[in-house]
Amino acid sequence: TAGTRTTVRVTSDPTYPIDGLSRLVTVPTYYELSTGLSITNMEIPAGTTVDLNLEYSGTRWEGRASNALIRYFPNQSNLYIGPVGRCGNSFDNAVSGGNIAIGMDCFIANISGGDSQFMGAEAGRRSQSGVGNMGYGRLSLTYSVTGGNNTAFGDSTLRDYLGSGSAAFGYVCLNKLTTGLETNAFGRGCGNLLTVGDYNQMFGNGALGTCVSGSRNHIFGHYAGYAITGNDNCVFGYLGLYNFSQAGIGNPTGDNACFGNYGGFSLTTGSRNTFIGTSAGSGASQRVNAYLSIGIGYDVQTTKDYQVVIGNVATVETNLRGKTVINSSLATPRAWLDITGYSDADYLLMATGTTCGVRVFSSATELQVQAINGTNNAYMPMVFTSTALSFFGVAPIARQTHAAVNRLTYSDNSHQHPL
Repeated sequence: TAGTRTTVRVTSDPTYPIDGLSRLVTVPTYYELSTGLSITNMEIPAGTTVDLNLEYSGTRWEGRASNALIRYFPNQSNLYIGPVGRCGNSFDNAVSGGNIAIGMDCFIANISGGDSQFMGAEAGRRSQSGVGNMGYGRLSLTYSVTGGNNTAFGDSTLRDYLGSGSAAFGYVCLNKLTTGLETNAFGRGCGNLLTVGDYNQMFGNGALGTCVSGSRNHIFGHYAGYAITGNDNCVFGYLGLYNFSQAGIGNPTGDNACFGNYGGFSLTTGSRNTFIGTSAGSGASQRVNAYLSIGIGYDVQTTKDYQVVIGNVATVETNLRGKTVINSSLATPRAWLDITGYSDADYLLMATGTTCGVRVFSSATELQVQAINGTNNAYMPMVFTSTALSFFGVAPIARQTHAAVNRLTYSDNSHQHPL
């Protein structure tokens, strides 16, 4: 009658080695009375003893292990181990195969999902039709109803997740993520407050730890990008971009790249910055809301928007190889130093601590170089034309154009004299 119980002890034969490994041996999991005690099998390692506590359900004998129910559905190779009615679905679904569930309230809502494995209390609890999911740990993938191809290892990993193609490894890793595609996280508390966002990749304890929303962020390092709220940030290094949080509506929200421990550490808002080197973008002088700045080198700091800084204050020599172009869009440099885009009012050279500098005036036929002080007085200006070189020694003078003559002259601002 239904409820009748008995116990069968099964010991598998230990004498079947295959390639030096113990062979998996089949043992009975329940008996079908309608076919005269035919055996349905599961596999256990060779040399293993299993006590099967059998209970007759009214149509068949089912295996129990103390207070746990072991059910193996041979038609689709489903194995459920857990309290009666609290682990796995309650029927052998012809379209749901290759599943394993172990634990209280584990995988209990499945209807058509297959090739999934869950272990731990409430792991995969609401999964109904997802395929290819793996959840190991209490509350892992608990609320995933239809999502598939997800992998979660650790307590509460991907707990609230409804999407597909994501992976989380570590305690409470990505536990609040609800929607988003192909997000991967590795590390304790990694992305544990992230709720929405696609294609985020993070590696390291606490990486993206307080980020609530954002997409396409690639964060690698212990607590790297901890406070980020934004998109398209790339961080590699310990505490990189740690203080950055950009949540202003309508403002650029990311596009920063930091490579090196503490890279961009002082940045709190701002966008499209690049820092390369340990502590680059970290320090009291760093502009905290910099935009489109570049800092390269150890402890380099940018102080303005649209600024490029190469080397820190200790740098004593900078070597540039090959031709150098400044503000030029020419496909091929015309000289070893090619400068375009300046106006006649710009200084090309100025000494630190002075108000003097050098300006270059140009036209189609001449190049005039003048040393200018702070009151625009000119000293020792030179004019180069296509055929002559002239020096002017009296200041101030006006810019002059001279007839093309094949000679070198000196002018006192009233007369020209041959040299």
